[in-house]
Amino acid sequence: MQRTDLLIAGATVLTVDTEFTILEPGWVRVRDGEIVAVSAEPLAPEDGEEVIDGTGRLLMPGLVNTHVHLFQTLFRGVYEERPLGIYLDYIYRSGVEMRPEDSRLSAMLGSLEAVRNGTTTLVDHHFLNRIPELAEETIEGMRAVGVRAGLARTVMDMGTGIPTEVKETPEDGIHAVAALLEKYREEHDAGRVTIMTGPNTPGVNASDKAVIATRDFAREHGIRCSAHTAEYKGAVESVRTHYGYDGVVEWLHSLDALGPNFLAVHAVQVAPGEVDHLGETNTAISHNPFSNLFCGDRNAPVSDYMHAGCRVSFGTDGAANNNAQGVLDVLRITRLLQRTHPTEPEAISPQRAIRMATIEGAAAIGLDHLVGSIEVGKRADLALFDVEAMAHTTPTHDVVVQLVHSMRSSDVSTTIVDGVVVMRDRVIRTVAERDVLGDAAAAAKALVARLG
Repeated sequence: MQRTDLLIAGATVLTVDTEFTILEPGWVRVRDGEIVAVSAEPLAPEDGEEVIDGTGRLLMPGLVNTHVHLFQTLFRGVYEERPLGIYLDYIYRSGVEMRPEDSRLSAMLGSLEAVRNGTTTLVDHHFLNRIPELAEETIEGMRAVGVRAGLARTVMDMGTGIPTEVKETPEDGIHAVAALLEKYREEHDAGRVTIMTGPNTPGVNASDKAVIATRDFAREHGIRCSAHTAEYKGAVESVRTHYGYDGVVEWLHSLDALGPNFLAVHAVQVAPGEVDHLGETNTAISHNPFSNLFCGDRNAPVSDYMHAGCRVSFGTDGAANNNAQGVLDVLRITRLLQRTHPTEPEAISPQRAIRMATIEGAAAIGLDHLVGSIEVGKRADLALFDVEAMAHTTPTHDVVVQLVHSMRSSDVSTTIVDGVVVMRDRVIRTVAERDVLGDAAAAAKALVARLG
């Protein structure tokens, strides 16, 4: 992918820095993928720069999606009306039928959708590991489109209804994580491909041995863990049955698994004391409200996590239980759900919601030193929204409120990742989008047919 020097001129710049500075208008200069100037004063174009006119547009940091299952883009709209047990059966059995080409195409399809809605960083929570190529091709699909890629290569070593082909011993799982980390070491160190691990769903399909093995490997190698944590009541019941603890978080805390390198995904079924455990250990949260609603579970206690000091980020989860994969949609529904809270309806301000979608998401996966805000020295992961040309954003009295409550994913005109213009004026530059869509649709039809 070709990187050019850039000047974004005359936009309303939402920096999401510590002071939440907004420049109206502002200029941002990018050199070799790095932000080198953020100015309220006009900057003149220099030789060799690609100039992007920001007039009437909002420039903000690229959105960060800390939890997604990209393979599920091939199952969008297929299994939603099935009972949960049957739905999960299809999802797990897909790991037996998935081919490397399916992984690559689903990752490309999901990444294209992300780019079109202003998302620049994706963390794929990968738990179908029949063969190493499934994880590798997922990364390659993300790289081809150009998003900042994260992949949590997790471990499943137990559980009923899970095909033996996708189960493994913790030792074999960790060996595979080590190989993946070695393969992408240079890009991992640069923050372009972030390798993580973790027990997939602790207590349900990942044992205490898997929790400890991934914990130890992550700490030894300085990487992070991602885990479906207390996602639903069945997970709590499973931990109670197998390990004698009343809560998933309480059990993980007893295993010394929580901490600043642990990303607790969902964290819905938690008791007040468990919230304290998460806060005291500085554990990060990935909040996925759409999938929680889809599964008929309760909303996560987001404001409790905020009070406890947890970093709370946003995830879309997979397209099989959230057909719309926009982080902006997650941002909006999170704030609206908080408005129904009986005692703290104002706990999530529009500014805080935007932080959760950007800098807090970057911090949750250890990339806030690189991305998540528009500041000199950071990498240029940026999204440009059309504002003035849209009826649903006119008039714009408060651009922050409009972003949270009025703007749509379709308002994103340009998306930049690491200084590369992946999309400009709604045209994808990195891959032949029409070909990807056609190939992905054909692969999806064939895969669903193989599943029966």
